[in-house]
Amino acid sequence: MSFDSTRAVLIHNHGAPRGLQASSVGLTDEENLLIHRCRINATRQKERILDHEGSLLLRADFDAVLTWSVQATVLDYLGLANYHPGTPLARQALAFAQSNRTPHQFLREADGEEIGLLYFEDPDTDVAGGDTPETSFKVVLEFSDLDTSLHPGESGQDDPVVYVTSPVPDTAAAAIEIPAQDSAPLPAATISLVAYAVAHGITGPYSGALTATLYDGDPAATGTPISDPLTMDAWENFTQPDFPNTTVARNHEALTWPYAAAARSISHIRLQRGTLIRDITLAAPVEVPAYVDVTAPIDALGIHLTWDLDGDFGTYANETPATIALKYLLGSETLQPATTTVFVECYNGDPMDTGALVGDNDLTLPRTASGLTVSGATITQAIDVTGTDTAPGGGWTITHVALGIPSVTTLFIVVELGTPITVSPGGTITIPAGTLTVTPAAV
Repeated sequence: MSFDSTRAVLIHNHGAPRGLQASSVGLTDEENLLIHRCRINATRQKERILDHEGSLLLRADFDAVLTWSVQATVLDYLGLANYHPGTPLARQALAFAQSNRTPHQFLREADGEEIGLLYFEDPDTDVAGGDTPETSFKVVLEFSDLDTSLHPGESGQDDPVVYVTSPVPDTAAAAIEIPAQDSAPLPAATISLVAYAVAHGITGPYSGALTATLYDGDPAATGTPISDPLTMDAWENFTQPDFPNTTVARNHEALTWPYAAAARSISHIRLQRGTLIRDITLAAPVEVPAYVDVTAPIDALGIHLTWDLDGDFGTYANETPATIALKYLLGSETLQPATTTVFVECYNGDPMDTGALVGDNDLTLPRTASGLTVSGATITQAIDVTGTDTAPGGGWTITHVALGIPSVTTLFIVVELGTPITVSPGGTITIPAGTLTVTPAAV
């Protein structure tokens, strides 16, 4: 077969962006329709222009079109039951006839990706008195496939095929995935607020839903948000690579941000729960085409806190302070704001080893600025702690003091004294103001 070079083959490719989220459209998962019938039809329009002698001047091959004609009962006027005609749909969400396979050999690939666009067309709803509404509509796949091998030019001459095209967006790629990132340390401002929550039992500023927002650029500078905040459940995956001091928290569920109408470049993810927890800087920017979702697999994002502890926690069975603090930030721990005091226990050795409790067992500090001050990330005892129990013969030597808050799991902090406190026989315990300090972050 050959073509006169003065003639041409005109192939039109129709393209338009998708306009709906994959989660909002579909048939097998469509809860608003009770589907009775789905008829599938394939057509292709061709136009020919001939001269007065009957010779072909121009042939225009339009897109092949695949049409699903659906009949259904309307259960609620939502989703596909109430779309505007001409709305483009997401291919990956439409699984017709309980199958995601495209009929009539329309399933093709171009550079490894499906091509073609889906449109919602010709909706018709019949509402009869005293009866459930019936509806019918069409979902049309406008299929574009350029195969120049079927239209060769004459030997030695330019290809006579004229392409009139517009870009066809990627309708097959379900999402661009953010690769697993190293865990990010908490910033000083966040650690300071953790210190306030421990010392004073504040209910805020960390409250409400845990969210993650995609950014192009540093959110703390001139970065621009390029997604709505994604609401998440409190993260549940915790590891302790440096037990007991460091805890890493990671997302326990896969995350999905819906696509946008424009291409995006993701450099940061802002994690917050009412107040900023951490701006996570990606190891490398992630480039996302228009109309493509963004996902992060389980454990892809992480934050960590290092809270150096006195005492031998090697056999400690409960949750460590770093773990409890991260759970507070992420929303699964409250740090018991209703508890108005911190307990104080004195030991003659490491309580995590062989140290024994000495003296009063009911010493406390108020969880207020009068009892505990906070400067930066450091909590300091603001008043003297005085006991009433008298020391026996031989007295007491106090080397360690434990502070704690009864919580979902007791927050237990051991402070090893730089200079032991000696209590003479018959004397009582006094811990001078400023003796006990706690810093919920490695320094």
